[in-house]
This record gives sequence, structure tokens and C-alpha cells, in this order.
Amino acid sequence: MSTPPPVAARVDLDKNWTVCDNTASSPFYGHCYTELDNFGDGDKELMSTSTDGGATWGTPIETAGHDKGIGGQPLVQPNAR
Repeated sequence: MSTPPPVAARVDLDKNWTVCDNTASSPFYGHCYTELDNFGDGDKELMSTSTDGGATWGTPIETAGHDKGIGGQPLVQPNAR
């Protein structure tokens, strides 16, 4: 008996919030971060980063804690963390 293929998670992206580091002295100046949730997969929170001011974006990835929620808001700290 063979193992069935894994079931793909449903994708229904919602509620993105975006913030950019606009502090010229920051080592991450020009980087932008967006948080979005996948409503179709139990509201998993995903993050994506841009290193060119939002012109292009990386593939969204889950948070380290596999967080779930709706409308999380990223924040750029003054110390670039």
C-alpha cells in the first residue's frame, strides 16, 4: 500500500501590513517587511522581506513560532532589531 500524497494547504492571503526601515544610519535602511495571514490555513502568520525598498519581495515564510492570528503589524525598532 502506498502513502497518499500530502494535502496542500489552502491559500487565502489576507490583511497584510508593511513597514520599511527609513533611518539612513540603519544597517537595514531600505529594507521593508510585510506580515500577512493565510486565512485558508488556520490564520498562519507569514513574513516577507524586501531589500530594495519594496520593488521585489522574498517568498513569504512562517514565523519562527508558527504563530497564528489576523492583522499582525511588523515594527522596525530604532536599533535595527
